[in-house]
Amino acid sequence: MKTLTVKFDYHAGDKNIGIAQISGEVDLSNVDRFSEFLDETLARSCSIVIFVMKGLTYMNSTGFGALSSRIVDQEEKRIIFCKLEKNFRDTLTMFGLDSVCQIESNLEDALASTSKISLGHHSETQDDLLAVSSQNIAKPKVPTLTIPKIQEAKQLFPLIKHCPSCKKQVKFRKPGHYKCPHCSVIHYVDQDGALRLISEPLKPSLPMAPLKHGQPNRIEISLPSDPNHLKKIRDFIISFTVEDFSEDDCSNFAMVVDEACSNAIEHAHSFDHNRLLRLSLYITAEKFSITITDSGKNTYREGLGEIQKPNFKQTGRGMGFLLMRKMMDQVEIKKTPQGGTSVTLIKINQKKK
Repeated sequence: MKTLTVKFDYHAGDKNIGIAQISGEVDLSNVDRFSEFLDETLARSCSIVIFVMKGLTYMNSTGFGALSSRIVDQEEKRIIFCKLEKNFRDTLTMFGLDSVCQIESNLEDALASTSKISLGHHSETQDDLLAVSSQNIAKPKVPTLTIPKIQEAKQLFPLIKHCPSCKKQVKFRKPGHYKCPHCSVIHYVDQDGALRLISEPLKPSLPMAPLKHGQPNRIEISLPSDPNHLKKIRDFIISFTVEDFSEDDCSNFAMVVDEACSNAIEHAHSFDHNRLLRLSLYITAEKFSITITDSGKNTYREGLGEIQKPNFKQTGRGMGFLLMRKMMDQVEIKKTPQGGTSVTLIKINQKKK
């Protein structure tokens, strides 16, 4: 399982600028650690915090909620984000958080934006000094912020690597999920060229995707209500959709299923591992459909409330249901006869229309 990695440093000994590096994945299993890091970072004495998000490949709505509730209306510190992965930036924009925080493409630009403010103040002082230059007052040197040179990443793609399963060569055009053309297992390659076999951890407890292209997949899965299973669930969903749906669609499917499962684990089951989650999937080349059913207390009304009156920018709550509505064509929340809640998510493949 890919872990969450966090690190904080002051920039070049300047305690006015803090650099917080976050990589890995944030979901229900480690969001407490992520929240603690945010609190520790924002409690520092620096007035500027630059969040470097290179390698942060996944964040669920609970993570975004923790982030949003801390940076919205932040008056004591200036917040800057840089080196955002595409899926993280897309979700940040979807929530409208790009309008409340500064985003730069890389660390060099983020640091440069902080120096412009300082230099702007110095330029005013310089004008005053020029006005009295006839008095032979020596003009002091204007202090500048030293920005370290950042080595650009080498061009890795297209990349050719050997499949860990069949050992044959596979060409990867760009970072993302791929099905091996030789043995049909699913890989994920990140932007640094690191290759991960994502279908292997699911065996033998979960079925593998069929080898025949276009064959409908009807799958029923029951698993313990444990946040540590969320990563496997996301990879499992991608393994069944990567062949027929776009990369963005596959990432969206994994995210909304994670959201529904996380809601059930946290709210319906109260993190009781003895409770079961049930996933019922029907996937074809034209349609993705899944129903997630919990066996805990009914959260139907709470779910509807968060859909109708999202207040995520201030509270961090309601983001999960907003994601479902934005990413899927149809979202249905129903009470079950057993007293639980079922969430059905449906998406039509636009490529196949």
